[in-house]
Amino acid sequence: MQDENTCEEIRCPYCGETEDCSHLLAVIDATFNYCPAGYATERYDEFHSIVGNVFLAQLRFAGQRDCSWSDSGLSEPWDYARQDYSDGDDEVSLDPYIMTRLIIRLLADAGGEKYPGPLTDGSEAPGFSSALELFYAKEPAEVLEAALVQLKMLLNIANC
Repeated sequence: MQDENTCEEIRCPYCGETEDCSHLLAVIDATFNYCPAGYATERYDEFHSIVGNVFLAQLRFAGQRDCSWSDSGLSEPWDYARQDYSDGDDEVSLDPYIMTRLIIRLLADAGGEKYPGPLTDGSEAPGFSSALELFYAKEPAEVLEAALVQLKMLLNIANC
């Protein structure tokens, strides 16, 4: 990974490594809404599953009436899911861009250290690369778990 402005290799703030290291929490591709590298890669879809399952249960229980969530970051994905939902659906639609913003915020709030500058993975020409977000953590497993716990707590507070 390189800083797009300086073209310098990005170093882990904990060990100084420029390649993947044990502190790499997540590289999030906000353009295509996935996590191609870091500890969170294999578990990135858990965020979507947790939100989708809670929203589906809420829609089946409360119908399509509006819910007010304690966290404003859940209102937008809820509105999207609610508008797209039809009775009897087995899943809900979650806008991937909205979910990506939510996940980025949750990782930062849980202690993930977000690289502040613009990034490039060096594989594409300038102007044609994805919007990347890079997170490090001293203990990536703990940060990811804390982010998932925070999400579950936020989803438990709804007024429907």
